[in-house]
Amino acid sequence: MSGDGRATAVSPARRPSPLVRLAPVVRILPAAAYVGLAVLVFTVRGVPLDRDRLSVWILGALLCLSLGSLSGFVRSLFLEWLPLLAALTLYDVLRGIGGGRVPIHGELQIWIDRHVFGFGNVPSVWLQAHLFHHYRLGWVDYASWAVYMSYFVLTPVLLGVIWLVDRPLFRRYARQLTLLSFAAVTFFTLSPTIPPWLASQQGMIGPTDRLIGIVGETMRGFDGTPLWERGVRLANAYAAFPSLHLGMTVLVSIVLWRHVPRAVRVLLVAYPLAMTFALTYTAEHYVVDLAAGAALAAAVAWAEPRITAGITARWNARRKPVGEALPGPRAPVRRRTSAADRGAPPAGRASSRRSRRRDPPASHRAAHPNT
Repeated sequence: MSGDGRATAVSPARRPSPLVRLAPVVRILPAAAYVGLAVLVFTVRGVPLDRDRLSVWILGALLCLSLGSLSGFVRSLFLEWLPLLAALTLYDVLRGIGGGRVPIHGELQIWIDRHVFGFGNVPSVWLQAHLFHHYRLGWVDYASWAVYMSYFVLTPVLLGVIWLVDRPLFRRYARQLTLLSFAAVTFFTLSPTIPPWLASQQGMIGPTDRLIGIVGETMRGFDGTPLWERGVRLANAYAAFPSLHLGMTVLVSIVLWRHVPRAVRVLLVAYPLAMTFALTYTAEHYVVDLAAGAALAAAVAWAEPRITAGITARWNARRKPVGEALPGPRAPVRRRTSAADRGAPPAGRASSRRSRRRDPPASHRAAHPNT
């Protein structure tokens, strides 16, 4: 009813079209179909553990989730993902060709493990002597194998999740991951170190077995064939110091520490500790290798933001035009001064003087009444 009493027609609320209502469903369908395909393939052929195939599956999932912004996905694929994967592949190649070129070390690591961490025993030898049974695998063996293998899955999956929820954090994590990998391969090349399982075969320490291979032969749900095949061609058996296995695990905790609830931080502490035990128990690394890997990860996390800030500042400085004038000193601001600051008489005194000038004396007014 309007103000003049006439009835006004009320327009019905606009309802979204059926296509708009179906848009979320259309986005979810490709992702659901992709997950179903992945489950089917992984059930038949096993979960891929090598970085190449796992990265392809992760990028396919990100593509299904980015159908509403294909241009952004393609731009990120070429500017962020492909350079990162190329850098990690180059790391694999350099690690594979870097072993055996210089003298191989092992005595110092064995001495430190025996007299600093093992109280007279090499920790890997002591743990296997008390926990490993050759003819019967126990829960400790399977748990150690699972923690060890999580290294190959966690980093690619975590990269995909962070890419979806926090793009700046993804870029920072990718830079730190690349820097950590190349810092470690420098040590592998300049100072190759024999791992405990290989030192045991050469009689340098007590008996140990490489438990990862023994337990892996009993696992049917994981496809580690490409991992082992690439290990023959590209892996470096002397890439033990520092432990990149633990270094990347510690880096995960450092990157996520400020972005997860406090209750989850317990897992970020427990996971590197579990990895430390698994790598020691399976004779893959000495404890000193693990300490060096954790320290290297912390150093990379500290240095990367500073290196990035320095490079960004230099890049921005070079992009400035040559003739652009630098900002000079600012001119002093003049403060308004009052009459009192300039030495002028106060307003009351000045007004009284003006009034005395305007008003003639009484004798003058009497002689000249018209004035």
